[in-house]
Amino acid sequence: MSDLKDAIDRQNAIFEKHFAANDMESLKGLYTEDCRLMPQGADTMVGNNVIPQVMGGMISAGATSVSLVADEVGPLGASAVGIGDLVYERGHYKFSKADGSAVAAGKYVVIWKKTEEGFKLYIDIFNDN
Repeated sequence: MSDLKDAIDRQNAIFEKHFAANDMESLKGLYTEDCRLMPQGADTMVGNNVIPQVMGGMISAGATSVSLVADEVGPLGASAVGIGDLVYERGHYKFSKADGSAVAAGKYVVIWKKTEEGFKLYIDIFNDN
């Protein structure tokens, strides 16, 4: 199972890098086209075209970096021969300003979908502490 967690940790590191670079197009590419974002206090948002709006809002609030920590990673729908096409991740996040102070911190549950390009975010549920 450590290989699976390593794969998700790598994807999270790429997410952090793109966020810090304010590269919304690359962030959008980390999500499936039919993804679902389920933020706190808002309706479900469908499609990776909403990623620039959502993540751009964090940058507008002063965030210059994000830290994503996977507390638990595991397969969904695993078969007798290995991992299925879906993986769950439970973790916590912190969006920070340049001085290190928090813009937002909370927890999340993500369903990753295996694609030809590797794992992509399919369902992303998050809420602040």
